[in-house]
This record gives sequence, structure tokens and C-alpha cells, in this order.
Amino acid sequence: MSTSTSPIWKYVGITATGAAALTIFLNYARRQDNKNSIEVERLQMMVDVLGAKIDDVERLLKSMNEEIRSQRGPRLKTSNSGGALKTVSFKLDSEYGDAEEDWYTDDRSYGDTKPVDSQAQSSIMSFEELDKLFGTDRVQEGYDELKKRYDAGEKSIDILWRLAKFCNEIGNRVEKNKRKDIILEGKKYAVEAWNLDSNNFLAARWAALMSGKSAEFLGTKEKIEEGKHCKEYLDRAISIQPKEDALLHLRGRWALSVANLSWLERKAASFLYSEPPTATVDEAIADFKAAFDINSLWIENTVYLGKAYYEKGDKAAAKPYFEQALRHTAANDNEKELLAEAKTLFGKC
Repeated sequence: MSTSTSPIWKYVGITATGAAALTIFLNYARRQDNKNSIEVERLQMMVDVLGAKIDDVERLLKSMNEEIRSQRGPRLKTSNSGGALKTVSFKLDSEYGDAEEDWYTDDRSYGDTKPVDSQAQSSIMSFEELDKLFGTDRVQEGYDELKKRYDAGEKSIDILWRLAKFCNEIGNRVEKNKRKDIILEGKKYAVEAWNLDSNNFLAARWAALMSGKSAEFLGTKEKIEEGKHCKEYLDRAISIQPKEDALLHLRGRWALSVANLSWLERKAASFLYSEPPTATVDEAIADFKAAFDINSLWIENTVYLGKAYYEKGDKAAAKPYFEQALRHTAANDNEKELLAEAKTLFGKC
């Protein structure tokens, strides 16, 4: 029996024994003179109260066991993102990018969750309940719940990557001029998770995604430095899960950004790298295409695949991808920007 539940079972045993003893005494008391009737009624009330206490403890145990089972879950599950419309928010233009949101059904399977404190159980949402808020109009509610717990000192990997993910979703839903603060906040949580355990897949993935996404808001020097960190997070995550379409997309974004570095940016990079990073547009196309083969309905990846062909000078290859992206309706401000860009480039093909 686990140490977390044995005190509760002890309480159940004591309570049940007390209730049984009172019942025996009550039967004896009922055989006495009527002058004891008031005392008998009082004892009956105590038995009823103790019975209710047992019911309360049993409900608490059931709730705790359900929470523990839900948090243990399978240790690994293959991503199944085909057929879901992703709404990644990465406006990278010369950065690296992130990928989202039908992974929220898979993220939990990689987690290393721990049981929630039984005393706080009734007043907080479980991770399973929180995960159901991703991709809904209750994203802010999920963020608020986890932020409250973070501020109270809960800083486990399971809290941190979910906070980063909620920040990412909120960032997707606001206008660009309001996006910076929430994205940088999400990156902070993701890096904290990475620092706790760099071998944790979710920590590595969200560190890579939020690092790439944050580059949009950095100057040239900071952007190159962040790219160095992003590649480290990315390489670790892909080594753990090599067929993750979001990470393939991100690596494509990184390759495209490096391929498009100006001479001045390459010069700056030489001061930060012992060997300046190198990548080609063809490498970016290969990764975008691999992600497209996994999920052809993901708007952002489709647009970037078209952009990579366009930047290579192959407009004929770019046009079908822009056309396919434009068949979809934008689900958020980020997708509106992407589709507007796709429409412009489609007109130039």
C-alpha cells in the first residue's frame, strides 16, 4: 500500500470501528429504561455522522485513485496528427517557428506526472481536465489555473510545459502587437522545464518551439544567439521522437532562416559559433515536405513549404501549396497573416 493512501485507510478503519462500537452500545441502550431515550437519540446521530464520514473518505480515495491512474497513463504513444488542422503560431519570417495544436491529445503520454496532493485535490483541476481545455475557448481559464499554481511554488515539468503550451495558444489568438509578452513568458516556462530535465521529451520539444517562436521579437544578435539554443533543444527532441511533424517543421524553419542569412548576419554568427551554422533551402524543403506528408491539412507548414520553393525560385512547385493553403479558413490571427502572405505570393507565381 502506498504511503500517500495508508493514513486515509487508517482513518477509515478507526472511523468504521468507532461506528460499530457505537451501534453495539446503542442496541444495549435501547433495552434500558425510557429515561435513556434522549441519550439513545444522541448516539444514533453520532452513528449517522460517522457513517457520513466514512462515505466522505471513500469518495476521496476514489477520487485520488482516479487521479493517480489518469496521471500514470502510457509512457509513449505515437503521434497521430493526420487529418487535424493545426494552427501553429510561428510567424518566423527569418526565424524558426512552432507547431501546435492537435498534439494536446498526445502530450500527456510523454509526461512524468506525480500524484496531486490529496488535500488540494478538491480545489484544483487535474492535468486531464486541463488538457481538455487546449484548443477550446477556455484556454485562458487553463492558463489562469496553472499560473496560480506556479506562483504558489508548483514548478514541476508537467506544470511548466503546459504553461508554455497555454501561452502559445493565447499568443495564436491575439494580434501581433500583443503577442510578444505572452510568447516570451511561455518561453521562460519551457526553458525552466528543460533546465529541470533536458532528456524529457516534452521539456525539449516546448523549449525548442517557444525558443523558435520568441526569435520573432529579437534583434539580429539576440536572434542568432537564440537560434543556437533552439537548435540544441531541437536536436535533443528529434533524437527522442524523430517522426514528430511539429519538430520537422521547426527544423525546416531553422534551415530556411539560416539559408537566408545576410552577409552581415553571417558575420555576426561567426562571433557566436566556433563554426557558423550552415543550411540550404533544399534542406528546409525536405523537412517541410516530411511534415506535410504526415499532416497535409496543417496551414502553416503548407504555406512555408510553398515559401521555401518560392525562395528557391521554383514558382511552379510553390503554387500548388499556396493554392491548397488558401482553400482553408483561418482559425486565428496568425493564420490570417499566413493566408494573406500566401495569397500575395500565389499571385506572383
